[in-house]
Amino acid sequence: MIDAPKTNCLRFAAVANRMARRLNCGYEFSYRNSRPSLAMPPSCCWRRRDIGHATIHAKKKMPTTAITIAALGLTLIVSNSLPAQSCRGADSTYTFMLNATRNLVSSTLPQLIRERQSLHLPAVSPETVVLVADTTRCSQMATAYAGVLAASSGTPSGRVYVLQVGTVYVVRDPAIVAGEFAVEMVIDDQGHVLARYTS
Repeated sequence: MIDAPKTNCLRFAAVANRMARRLNCGYEFSYRNSRPSLAMPPSCCWRRRDIGHATIHAKKKMPTTAITIAALGLTLIVSNSLPAQSCRGADSTYTFMLNATRNLVSSTLPQLIRERQSLHLPAVSPETVVLVADTTRCSQMATAYAGVLAASSGTPSGRVYVLQVGTVYVVRDPAIVAGEFAVEMVIDDQGHVLARYTS
């Protein structure tokens, strides 16, 4: 099991030490596991930097520029280690997508039934079509969606609208368009793309 605070502290120390050597300021960071001091809040970084229960200690005071750059290095490390928000929330695009999908999966018109079946969408009650807010599921859908796009389609944003329709999902990334239309996909719970269409 990885000790995330310790790992981040060690990375911070490495970034800070490289910058200190480059600037020849004689400042050295080291890692020591301890509880953060109430008298020294995390924002007070002149002689140490607290991260959770781990503390970075220093022998000399680093110039403001160097410590700012080193702190930025830690910020980037921590940010990159956090899961990105992959679910898009309710807005006007979602409302349009929701209404269109609900109409399609609940319609009794022959042409819409054929369209629904060709897209591998089940016939369900409209109120059961809901927005997905689970980041793990949205991340899975975003990966599956991006995996079948051609390079010419554009760059996926990684943030998608996901509607659950029975046991499958309707997925849209607004960064991907085909002319004036949005590109939607039907994806199963295993991440397999069943259909792709414009809306």
